[in-house]
Amino acid sequence: MVLLAGSALAQPAGGIEGAGQAAVDPLDLTGRTFGGLRLPLGPVAGVVEFAASHAWVWVEQDGGVTTQRLLLEDGVVVTLGSTRLEAKRAVVWIERLGGEPGAASTHQVFVYFDGVGSLAADAGTSLRASRLSVDGVVMTGRPVRLEVDLAEQGRPSDAFVREAERELTRYLRELVWGSPVALEEVAPVEPAPEVGLGTPGRYPPPPAEGEWLRSAPVVADAGDELFAKDGTITFDPGQIALVAGGTGRSLLLTDGVSVLYRDARSTRQLQMRAERAVVFLSEGTVAELGQFRPEDLEGIYLEGDVQVTDGQYTLRGPRVYYDVAHDRALIVDAVFWTYDQRLRMPLYVRAEALRQESAEQFLATKATVANTRFARPHMSIGAQTVTVDRYTRRDGTTGNSVDARGLTARAGSVPFLYWPVWVGDPERFPLRNFEMSSSSRTGPVWRTAWDVHTLLGLEAPEGLTSEFLFDYYNQRGFAVGTNTRWANEQMKGGVFGYLLFDDEGKDLTTSGRRLDVMGETRSMLLAENRWRFNQAWSLTTELAYVSDPRLVQALFPEIAEEGRELTTRARVERTDENSQLALEAKSSLNDFLVNNWLLESRGYSVDKLPEISYVRTLDDLLSEWSPGLLTLNSEYRLGQLAMNFSDPEVQELGFTSRSLSEAAFGIDPAESIADSLRAQGLRENGVYRLDTRHEASMALDAGPVRVNPFMVGRVTAYDNDFEGYSPDEDDNARMWGAAGVRFATTLQRVDNTIDSDFFDLHRVRHIIEPGVTVWHAGSTVDRVDLPVYDDAVESLAEGTMVRAGVDQTWQTKRGGPGRWRDVDVFKLRAEYVWASDDADRESPIGRWFEDRPELSSVGEFLDVEGLWQVSDPVGVTGRVVYDAGDTHQPAYSTFGVLVDHGYGLRSSAGQRFVNALDSTVVYYNLQYQLTEKYRASFGANYDTTVDDFERISATITRSYPNLTVGLAYSYNKITNESSVGFVLSPRGLPGGFGLRTGDQNTRGSDLGG
Repeated sequence: MVLLAGSALAQPAGGIEGAGQAAVDPLDLTGRTFGGLRLPLGPVAGVVEFAASHAWVWVEQDGGVTTQRLLLEDGVVVTLGSTRLEAKRAVVWIERLGGEPGAASTHQVFVYFDGVGSLAADAGTSLRASRLSVDGVVMTGRPVRLEVDLAEQGRPSDAFVREAERELTRYLRELVWGSPVALEEVAPVEPAPEVGLGTPGRYPPPPAEGEWLRSAPVVADAGDELFAKDGTITFDPGQIALVAGGTGRSLLLTDGVSVLYRDARSTRQLQMRAERAVVFLSEGTVAELGQFRPEDLEGIYLEGDVQVTDGQYTLRGPRVYYDVAHDRALIVDAVFWTYDQRLRMPLYVRAEALRQESAEQFLATKATVANTRFARPHMSIGAQTVTVDRYTRRDGTTGNSVDARGLTARAGSVPFLYWPVWVGDPERFPLRNFEMSSSSRTGPVWRTAWDVHTLLGLEAPEGLTSEFLFDYYNQRGFAVGTNTRWANEQMKGGVFGYLLFDDEGKDLTTSGRRLDVMGETRSMLLAENRWRFNQAWSLTTELAYVSDPRLVQALFPEIAEEGRELTTRARVERTDENSQLALEAKSSLNDFLVNNWLLESRGYSVDKLPEISYVRTLDDLLSEWSPGLLTLNSEYRLGQLAMNFSDPEVQELGFTSRSLSEAAFGIDPAESIADSLRAQGLRENGVYRLDTRHEASMALDAGPVRVNPFMVGRVTAYDNDFEGYSPDEDDNARMWGAAGVRFATTLQRVDNTIDSDFFDLHRVRHIIEPGVTVWHAGSTVDRVDLPVYDDAVESLAEGTMVRAGVDQTWQTKRGGPGRWRDVDVFKLRAEYVWASDDADRESPIGRWFEDRPELSSVGEFLDVEGLWQVSDPVGVTGRVVYDAGDTHQPAYSTFGVLVDHGYGLRSSAGQRFVNALDSTVVYYNLQYQLTEKYRASFGANYDTTVDDFERISATITRSYPNLTVGLAYSYNKITNESSVGFVLSPRGLPGGFGLRTGDQNTRGSDLGG
């Protein structure tokens, strides 16, 4: 609580005012209103003004006294007296203490702030605070002012409002009791039912609001008429005079004029303010200011700082004429603004002349469009004419339809793009993205993305977005493409296509070598769709075509490095509570592999031509006698499978030297991976395979110990004995079986004596979950004698394995009185795995899968992993896999720490070690919100083995009201890529404008990721 007594805001008057206030029961105070109390502060002269991007407005009644309430969000500015405060959010209470409309009045105000960034009074003081309460009594001759882009009616259901009311309750009780009151003694305020929410800007004005809160208007919800016939118009002038002339009678209003139009059929209100006005009366109209009907007036002329608003739009200009008889208006040197709820972005239009054709349509000439106020617009769009129509979208949000002719996009006052016509919603501005980039991988590139539907003048169906891509590479030439996405309740998918004409550039390959491209036309097409017919049935389809093996590596490396397998397939499946039936056909349209993980492991993909599968889980075999005692999991699959080898010679992939090709694939540069696989006896001929797996499991309790014996049987049959691959094995079928038992229990202990502020420990619960698994498997055909079509079918572990482990969790209470919550402060998982000598080892890093031990990476190893939440802002994690069988060294280890330093600074650091690669990498990352406008980030990976940096990157950005600009630098030693760039991205558009260097193209990553 900050009481600005002693500052310019308020001076204490001593004691609680009001004769009857001593009788107030403090326990009756709820924080909704001031509870009939007067703040013990002397009034100060000044203003009461509020500004924000978004506001909720409502009133609370208490014994006939009205308290005006506000919730302000985004860019909050509050001025009380001569004190100006800025914050992220604020809850406001305003109660008028005295004064007549139009005269000086006194208000008591209480404001509860979130994230106060500055406080500047006459004394020049400043501070920052997460939470701040301010109260004051202000005497002002001006109306209370509220300026927002979007106003909504009704008390919002927001926890911050209830938190603020709890704080006001505490403060008021202190005033009554005259002694401190702890916040814990104030019961949390129960959420109130929502009142009138759901329609932004529409609400009936409270009784006091029309008198002194001058910017809480209501927007129309019936018809497009500017002045409906059954509406009423009232005037509140400083001075009035009746003028009679040859053309009729008029009213001359001076010394400040307020005009209010109410639509009787709806809740729409239109409020106008000006220094003076002339009202042209219709013939026979009685000159009274009580209430006019629109038919009583010919027109209204307002002059001098004219402001017009109905809650969803605001107009300003020096002169405005309302042609009431013809239901239209004209504003010169106008500024119009409104708010788009979906984009959460304002729309501003400045024009030499603006005509209002209806309640929802505006036509501007020689206009400038921007999404920030025009004091200093940073990016804007100039147009000869602009028509703005307000409309309601299908989701209920209010949008703007703009018809602009002769557009010129400007950064400040500098034009950089011309476009003849644009019709549509601002979120559908045709240019979705523009960037200039340059890196050692691609060279200079200009990339653009255009909205297809806007270019064609079509309305995009709900959930569909389609972009036309037009790019130019200095070293490669022109490229075109499309990036289309769709999503609805039944279907979700997308298409990414790209065509590069006459490419004569150089491709950077994974080996680091650069290879020339000899004027080839290159292309790729990726598509996917999932169609859910109903709750049970669905169809998934994918298509992938790439013209050559290096295109993805050269232009879209993230797909090759991180994406899932690029394939062409169709899969229809039926899924219910515990079963799934699926039919899948899968193949490849290329004779090469694109994904690095396939190239570096198998060297082939697998086609299914087709395969049908049926899976059932947790069938309760004794449900009638002993539910849950014996369960069965079953799998069946039958299909034709074929391997699809990578045919290009590895030198075409960039492995041009013998040392590179042998290190990567064990072959010469002039050989292909397909040649190597064929030499091993593998063939691309189709093979029929039948596979079935059954696992029976029991759940028994031996006191506190859960005993889970299980048995697995599997039969896999082929129409081929793979003689070329395993000449000593002639079986066409493999029978594989396993049996095991799991022992598990849970122990816990609660220690209420632990209470440490230093470690933030308050009461500790220790949970211990030990477990032991003993497992043995045998097979009629060893897995090394079977070609692997699916790891989960052919590559099954054999032999004996024992796993002993314990999971431990320490829980505590954190948060403080009234805010206690349970926190897992420390978690430790440790397991030891032993495998017999007849278990084939496939990986140098051991790994155990408890649900299916046959899929484990067998070996003798110790795996320990821990997580320590030191405090809310500090976390430490680490893991070590120790090879206890062969090397007797850590096979893998990682350690990291994440720290939220506060004040917008977050950092993380750690190290990773892989023994098989003799690689130790130390990393550090930092993100710093220097101010509300400036943000910086830095990252680095340092390889201790080569004693050099593997990667360095840094960015700094500056946010403006409608755009973000920044500088970026990155260097990748592995691929020898470096870049320096400038980033410029406007807000509110789905894409963005940009000038960037070295930024990898991420197009199509959703389809390949």
